[in-house]
Amino acid sequence: MALVEKACRTAGLPTAFYAASDLMAMAALRALYQLGIRVPDQVAIIGMSSIEMSQYANPPLTTIDVPTVQMGIVAARVRGDKTLPKRILLPSVLVERDSV
Repeated sequence: MALVEKACRTAGLPTAFYAASDLMAMAALRALYQLGIRVPDQVAIIGMSSIEMSQYANPPLTTIDVPTVQMGIVAARVRGDKTLPKRILLPSVLVERDSV
């Protein structure tokens, strides 16, 4: 929350915040609320992980749904693999809600 407050006060209001997790995005939502900054009217926010509670944030959080189970399976399969570097792409989905 302190970083969001600092970003808003020192550099002027950004147009959006992208958080590495939904929990971090919800903490940013709270900080913005405490600063009197309206989401999404003044600034947009997007999280990542699509946890269930993100839909109950105020406003409901836009998030990126990443395939965490598949990521774990792939990581277990490539562990210890000594062949050339691999490029593994897994599908992610933007879950649009009211925070953008």
